[in-house]
Amino acid sequence: MQTSITEFYNNNPVLLYAGDFTLADILAQSDIWLEKQHDFIQLLFPLPEVSIHNKEAPTLTPQIIEQIINSPLYQSKIMLALIRMLKFYKLNINNGKVERSFDFNTRYYCYSHGHNHLRLTRIIRCLYLCGLTYWSNSLYDILLEIQKEHNIFSSATLNHFKAAVSGEKYEQPNTIIAKSV
Repeated sequence: MQTSITEFYNNNPVLLYAGDFTLADILAQSDIWLEKQHDFIQLLFPLPEVSIHNKEAPTLTPQIIEQIINSPLYQSKIMLALIRMLKFYKLNINNGKVERSFDFNTRYYCYSHGHNHLRLTRIIRCLYLCGLTYWSNSLYDILLEIQKEHNIFSSATLNHFKAAVSGEKYEQPNTIIAKSV
């Protein structure tokens, strides 16, 4: 049975492969857990499409998007998720924009399987769809800045980011989108 995203944002538990988790439980997990677990990101940052990695995860409908856009509570839950994932990626919010943390490194951007690139795409697009376009753009901008300095994203990944920052649907790639390092 699929839980609605609003139930999850109201801190009701959702069953993941690793057990029952609330939003607060997921946000409290270690970076290692976040890296290894693949069925939580769809809860933190839902999209209109069913995920191939978590078919039971809630999806966004036009009605749910409208609820989120009109709810400071739900938007604050997405922002809490964003802050946690930024910490995971060694980024943070400073002076009203997404910036690199003092301990920034490219570790999570360079994995050959590219699942973190897909996660970043999901985050950007969810923020856009849920009315948090400023933060969608801010995350996109820092990723472009990182690309200019480190050249770590493939052209396919950059195209996914660009589509996501406009709220466009992207096709889940059948091939790895990470650039070889």
